[in-house]
Amino acid sequence: MTRKDIERIHYLADDIKVSKTSSIPFPCPISRVEGWSDENEKTHPKELTYSIFDDDIIVGASILKKIDYKIKCAELAYWIGSSYWGNGIATKASALLRDYAFKELGMEKLVAHALQKGNPASSHILLKLGFSLDESREALDVEGRFSESFPGDQWVFYKLDRSEANT
Repeated sequence: MTRKDIERIHYLADDIKVSKTSSIPFPCPISRVEGWSDENEKTHPKELTYSIFDDDIIVGASILKKIDYKIKCAELAYWIGSSYWGNGIATKASALLRDYAFKELGMEKLVAHALQKGNPASSHILLKLGFSLDESREALDVEGRFSESFPGDQWVFYKLDRSEANT
């Protein structure tokens, strides 16, 4: 990732609207974005962050988090700059990352989560990608910085096994 890319991603991530629907803090320190880039350079990273482009412009990021190469499981996450919401970009980018995780990295299972009330669009994307509600996990009350923005909201968990993916 170039310095220009890091600065563009930081500009998009440092947005209260993005923070309210993701795990990105507001304000977002540029060191956080630099950390994403540094992690990508490792031999067996625990997290891979990819820039999402619309034409030639970076508009967000798609991420594989908590990658466990032993049990072949990772968490799929994504965010889009708020001015690009509602254009299907997150769905397309997440489908590509889902396919990459299964086909290229050999993952057997992907998990994800979304805010139940604060980000229903993300839940909709996950369902379109083939994820289903993970009934083995109870919804988790939102704590910390989210509690003020979304009182009573909960994280809802999703899963997708390789055998169920339409890749």
